[in-house]
Amino acid sequence: MLADPAFARSPALYRLICYLVEATLSGDGERLKSYTVAVEGLGRSPDFDPQVNTYARVLVARLRRRLDDFYREDGADRPWRLDVPQGSYQVMLVANGPSIAARSAPEAEQGHGDHTRSAWRKWRNVAALALTAMVIGALASIWVYREGTVDGSWQNSDFPVLLIETVPPANPARQLQLDTFAEDLAKAMAKYETAQVADAPTANVTHKVRIASVSSPNDDVVVLELIDLRDNKRTVVDRLELPPLASSAATELAKREAFKMFGFSGIVHVEARARGGEPDTPYRCWLRFSSALMVSGALRDDKLKACATAWYEQSPNNAMAISLYGWVLANNSIVKPLESQRKAALDDAARILERAKVINPGSRHILLSLARVHGQRGDVAAMRQGLAQLRSGDLLNPDFNGAVGVLMTLGGDQQGERLIDEAIATHPMTPPPRYYLGKFVAAMMRDDVAAAGRALAIISAGDQTSAWSDLMRAAYYARIGQIDQARANWEHSKSKRSITAWNDHSLIDRMPAAEPVKQRIRDWLKPILED
Repeated sequence: MLADPAFARSPALYRLICYLVEATLSGDGERLKSYTVAVEGLGRSPDFDPQVNTYARVLVARLRRRLDDFYREDGADRPWRLDVPQGSYQVMLVANGPSIAARSAPEAEQGHGDHTRSAWRKWRNVAALALTAMVIGALASIWVYREGTVDGSWQNSDFPVLLIETVPPANPARQLQLDTFAEDLAKAMAKYETAQVADAPTANVTHKVRIASVSSPNDDVVVLELIDLRDNKRTVVDRLELPPLASSAATELAKREAFKMFGFSGIVHVEARARGGEPDTPYRCWLRFSSALMVSGALRDDKLKACATAWYEQSPNNAMAISLYGWVLANNSIVKPLESQRKAALDDAARILERAKVINPGSRHILLSLARVHGQRGDVAAMRQGLAQLRSGDLLNPDFNGAVGVLMTLGGDQQGERLIDEAIATHPMTPPPRYYLGKFVAAMMRDDVAAAGRALAIISAGDQTSAWSDLMRAAYYARIGQIDQARANWEHSKSKRSITAWNDHSLIDRMPAAEPVKQRIRDWLKPILED
């Protein structure tokens, strides 16, 4: 019904019917009054006076007429209809025919209690059938997805396994320096959840890191080379001048080189993504997640949802599986049509991730997913606490700092921009475009149009496809007065999301962002949004 233009083009009616259905389903339908509908459902201020202002009653009357029109025309062939009886704000699901609102008042009052109970029973039964169908469909889709995978594949880790080796130098005195750097590098690598450092050559080693000293008349450097054993591909990671032994500079250098290879945007993972393939193993599932986090910014990905669910169900104590599953639940909450469904999805995600945090307190992926969930629930204090914990510890990882900074700016904390700037400054390669989403939001909150434009140019260079990039472009073009371009990007962004969750009104409402950020986006988009 909400896909009909009569509702999709009227944010007020769309919001009103969603609120009334939500309240009815939660058992609060009978307590609804003009005041609660106006304040909770329609966003009026708490000092709203229903005796003076008839806004809520007038809009509900308009909703009744719109429902009658819909079920008389486009919805005439539907067996059930939504109805809002006169004298009540509670929604009923009834057989499609003359509406309750169209009856005479005496007729509506006669047997009202019996009809309410009957209508509620019908609502409950139909809702139960619908829920059963959705559950069966979801289980079937997961089962179909699993049919294409190898049995037990989700219990077997296929993340990269790394062996570090040094090439004996011509100068024996140099050997100690190489061995010490190799130890520092192994310690730095061991902190990543996306790779395993092997102690000796084994059949499951996928990569080697060779550390070799190269001398010339004018140079004495160390070459760090990464070898992918699966296709014997060799990549020179860096040419280094090693600092003195046991110095903080040597330790920081090892962390930097580890990140270049095994950060979210590191060489190993970039090359693995380039190979393609379906996300039907733990590592390929993580690759799809990290790509969305760093590059595409996809909020909803059916393949990620399927692989994360399958992995979690078969490995429920695996930290990485739990973190991805919690992330997917948070994604799913964004497109839930009812507020109770959104809250339930976020509550499930928080519960699962909190349990996982106790089992795996050192998992940064769990902390990142949990902080995001707290932010979407509106618990800014818990989000900040989790992000602070995520940044603690001995790990140089600009990708985590960039992700934390983006979450903070979306959560309304403009200190996040400082972390993003730090991530950009310390990134040893080209920073991913997702960092600049936070830069755009921070600039937008300052109403700094020039800075927002610079950030958007970098986002667009690396991401032309996601709903996020379309949304940012729409807001920017609307702000600078290029209305046709803004409207085109806005419509393109909406087309990527189901109508029940992504019309003009709820596209912004469902953003995983704090209310001040949403309001600023509304302000920038005002020229293309309907009243």
